[in-house]
Amino acid sequence: NKTMDRLAHILNRKGIEMTKKLLDKDRVYVPPFKREYIDQIVNIICDHFGADQQAVTKRSYRGAKEVIAKYVAIYFISKHYHHLRQIDIASIFNFNRSTVVHALKKIEDYKEFDKQIANDIEVINKKIKSMYLKQRR
Repeated sequence: NKTMDRLAHILNRKGIEMTKKLLDKDRVYVPPFKREYIDQIVNIICDHFGADQQAVTKRSYRGAKEVIAKYVAIYFISKHYHHLRQIDIASIFNFNRSTVVHALKKIEDYKEFDKQIANDIEVINKKIKSMYLKQRR
């Protein structure tokens, strides 16, 4: 029994160390949730893709640039604000929760198979990080 306790303690300590390493690798300062930060993220993404911000936040608009911008915005909001539930993110864009799930899956697929979208996501991520750094000052 002592051996099992010791082994559990070691595994737990190793697990905590691994988790810290994973979290520190891509750690970004994220300010507390405010609607203005969400608007700024959407604005950065719309500027990058050349999409209309009003069209991105509307439910019915289906232009190609706007759809990609919506999906990427959903991806970044869910990535940076973990405490928001999918239904909360859906309400920002006037969507159903299932649309948010679909958008997240699509972006993961795009990241894996479309190098241009993967590069776009990386560039947008850097822009958002710099926005957070400015907010922090």
